[in-house]
Amino acid sequence: MDGPVLDAKPKERTTARIALLLALLTGFALRLLHLGAESLWYDETVSVHLARQPIPAMIAHTAGDIHPPGYYLLLHLWQQLTAPTLL
Repeated sequence: MDGPVLDAKPKERTTARIALLLALLTGFALRLLHLGAESLWYDETVSVHLARQPIPAMIAHTAGDIHPPGYYLLLHLWQQLTAPTLL
């Protein structure tokens, strides 16, 4: 019980590989082109703002929040470890 063998010709395989490679490279280039164009959303901006505060001020601002300030503390420490950005 042998079925039909699906064997593409070498030229067809090469053409398909080149088309796939071009599609991947085009997508990659388009993504890199607009990589820095994304803006921060409101919640991300608030998180960055709170994390840049001194720790006592950060705790005071988040005291009435339903979430504990652990995330902002970790983000604060991460910002201290990494280089400053344009945020």
